[in-house]
Amino acid sequence: MNTDIQVIHAQWNAPANVTAFTTLRSGGVSTDQYASLNLGIHVGDDEANVIENRKRLVRQHQLPGEPIWLNQVHGTRVVIVNNAANNAAD
Repeated sequence: MNTDIQVIHAQWNAPANVTAFTTLRSGGVSTDQYASLNLGIHVGDDEANVIENRKRLVRQHQLPGEPIWLNQVHGTRVVIVNNAANNAAD
């Protein structure tokens, strides 16, 4: 079982302090249909697994802090987050 969280880094012209990546599915602890790296609490996965997956992501990729976790939806509503205190977390 692979415990490394793999990512694909965005290839773009952005300031050096702006980065983005997409996670792949390996490296998490979720099971069944959520296997392995589910990061969304709102989908029905065990919350403890999601929290552990998020901790692993922050630790393994040395993120400077906890990401602001949003619920992705397909629609026309825009959410603007000014700071972590306004976290629209799931």
